[in-house]
Amino acid sequence: MRKILAGLALTLLGVLPAVAQQDPRFIAKIDSSPDGSLKVTITNRSQRSITASIITYRRTNANRLPQPDSVRAFDSALGNPLEREILPGESRDIRLFGPNPKAGIQSSPELKAILFSDGSSFGDAEWVDRIVRICKLAWQELADAISTLQDAK
Repeated sequence: MRKILAGLALTLLGVLPAVAQQDPRFIAKIDSSPDGSLKVTITNRSQRSITASIITYRRTNANRLPQPDSVRAFDSALGNPLEREILPGESRDIRLFGPNPKAGIQSSPELKAILFSDGSSFGDAEWVDRIVRICKLAWQELADAISTLQDAK
């Protein structure tokens, strides 16, 4: 837990390295199954936990009309017990949709950002910043709630 909080603190303080275009710390694999479901499997090959990720996907219907981008995110720092960090050597399946999506729909998923427990990151700087802003907001809301409860004593 301390490692996660330390990594989050570094991230929130803006200690983010330059964003890499290729990264040996993880593998992201896209799989589609015969039933039409689509998932991205992220395998952590680093020595640090993966604490957050964002995947976008654009779905195109049978008439080739693009739909708005969908976003699938996970962030272990926000407290959802189903979204714990991806430990070194572990893999996580992130299901985008399925089974049996509407006929003729195609999807093109793209990994936008990953954050590690040491505060380092991979991906598009704007998407990394989006994760950091969401965490800052969540932590500020928690601090405000604690303050309100302390004032109520």
